[in-house]
Amino acid sequence: MATPPLSLTHWLTLVFGLTSVLALVFMLQAPDLFLLSGPLMLISLASAAAVGTPTLIHPPRWLDVALIVLAFGLMESTLRKGGIGGSRFDSQSLVKGAVWTIVMLYAGIHGARRALSGPLLTALLAYCLFAFGSAFYSNVFALGVGSGIALLAIAFYAAHISAWPSERVHRLWRALFGALALMSILSVVTYFVLPGWARDFKSAGAGRLAGITGSGNSLGSLAAIGVVIGVYAVRTASSRNQAFMRALLIVIVAIALSLSRSRSSVIGLAAAFIVVFALRSLLTSLLFGGLAAVATWLLLQPQWLHTTMAAVSSGLARTGRVAEITSVTGRTQIWAALLPASLASPWIGYGLGSPRLVVAEAYVSRWGERYESAHNWLLESVISVGVVGTGLLILFLVLLAWHLWRLRHRMQLLGPARDRADLFLLVCMQRCFVLVLFRGLTEKGFAGMASPDTVVLAIIAGAVIAISKATEDTSRHPRCQRLPAIGRRYA
Repeated sequence: MATPPLSLTHWLTLVFGLTSVLALVFMLQAPDLFLLSGPLMLISLASAAAVGTPTLIHPPRWLDVALIVLAFGLMESTLRKGGIGGSRFDSQSLVKGAVWTIVMLYAGIHGARRALSGPLLTALLAYCLFAFGSAFYSNVFALGVGSGIALLAIAFYAAHISAWPSERVHRLWRALFGALALMSILSVVTYFVLPGWARDFKSAGAGRLAGITGSGNSLGSLAAIGVVIGVYAVRTASSRNQAFMRALLIVIVAIALSLSRSRSSVIGLAAAFIVVFALRSLLTSLLFGGLAAVATWLLLQPQWLHTTMAAVSSGLARTGRVAEITSVTGRTQIWAALLPASLASPWIGYGLGSPRLVVAEAYVSRWGERYESAHNWLLESVISVGVVGTGLLILFLVLLAWHLWRLRHRMQLLGPARDRADLFLLVCMQRCFVLVLFRGLTEKGFAGMASPDTVVLAIIAGAVIAISKATEDTSRHPRCQRLPAIGRRYA
């Protein structure tokens, strides 16, 4: 179906919105000219609100996908290379905050009424509301509130996606792949055109590609997700030429992943494919479980342990030393230093965004380096929102895993009656889920402040419900009658 052209209202909204953003940036960069930039910003902002409100209430079809993809792409995009991970609250932060505020308003209008329509969405909303509330006792109030707004937008958007038809859900995932491929292309280009700016010299492994993101790990995380979604995009291509072009984009995304030298992303990517394949049936689960038991027994033998650690350190350790692997590149020292801080305020934590200060105060490396993250999603969450908020987050993760594998079982029972494109998308979402979980073992991941990983999990939550509804008619097959309909409770 062809996308209708932009109306005059849409064009005016874009013009006034862009003018207000440029005026805001100009006001921050040249405060002496406030009498010129201030009124211009206020007039443009008021005009954009007046003209754009009808667009948010009655949006064009393309806005559903475009808005969340734009916000997703902006999260890790940065034009600065300062501070700890670029943590300064400047014009870029304000622009991103403005975009997420618009997303929250839009998602609230169209998705808030569905946010309590089932246990999965209710758990996500409860966690996001608690995290947003924690920003009001955080030491970084402005940063916490901004991230809390993004979390609420994510929860409402997940509820909005849950009501989409299957075709629009597929279009969203293809658009995400396009955005990730574009970010990878721009990052690889800057690697050769502006190598001094595009490389990450602050973190371990000098010369890692950061590109248009804040760090090598940020780019690696996005590229790993891009590879997973790219495989789905190739398998659902409508022609050979389209499949070839998407495969070419996967190669570019994989190059960006390789240049980022993000070991956690590479390991998470491998785990995503292995775990999802191992859990595809009872037979493969038993087979891989047996292999894992044998491998564990061998690793407990001293001679095998020494040989294995030597091989792993030579392949993964940047220094080639075994201590780098056993300490998870010094992360165990950070975790040990943060345990007393996490126990000081265990129930509600220190507030959203607080790890940027808590971690920096609790741990300083031997070279005087300070960090802004706990490098572990569980510890990051406990410091941010305490045991209460972390319990809500774990509940959401458990429910999401149950929905994903329950729907996979249903589709397996359907056999030829299932939609192959929906099955490919479900496998893609399972892989993204596992990838995000594994990355979170050694990185901040989806915990604490909103991140691309958080957006991906929310999109998965909404999409799995939407796909469940789409398969409800075919699930009336006699082989599926013994299983409850997952999507019906969200209608």
